[in-house]
Amino acid sequence: MPRKAAEILDEYLVLCAQDGQSIALEALVDRWQARLLRHARRLLGDDAPARDAVQESWISMVKGLRRLDDPARFRAWAFRIVTRRCADVQRGEARRRQIERQAERPKQPAPAPELDELQRALARMAPARRALLSLHYLEQMPLREIAEVLELPEGTVKSRLFHARKELKEQLQRSLS
Repeated sequence: MPRKAAEILDEYLVLCAQDGQSIALEALVDRWQARLLRHARRLLGDDAPARDAVQESWISMVKGLRRLDDPARFRAWAFRIVTRRCADVQRGEARRRQIERQAERPKQPAPAPELDELQRALARMAPARRALLSLHYLEQMPLREIAEVLELPEGTVKSRLFHARKELKEQLQRSLS
């Protein structure tokens, strides 16, 4: 399939920009800004975050342009950077909303006596086992992520979690009997 003149021009501009010609970089921005902005708007649904995402993407593109081995891949590369930046924006927005929801929650009542006993039983356990139980139950991390945090094999985490649960159960049974 023959290449279009616009594709050849983009490749030439990428090569010139990689060579340090600022006018070529400006021409690339002029040619691609509107398309990348439309893409970001479709992903984010709002103009201001889309503009910010594209601007930050251009910063990444300028920094990484020399590492782009194939100038013909510029379009896919640029869209991938914008897509990833938009995903970062969406994750940040989701975290912000979650924090706001948590801040709006009413204060929780005093813990039940059983909860006090649970806290005392946890306090009697080794710190490593407390940390393991905390990551799994309170932070709701999957085993894979706990393994990464603790820098242990996943099977080791699974085994240690089993033993920590068993110890906690024994602690609670002793204190309640």
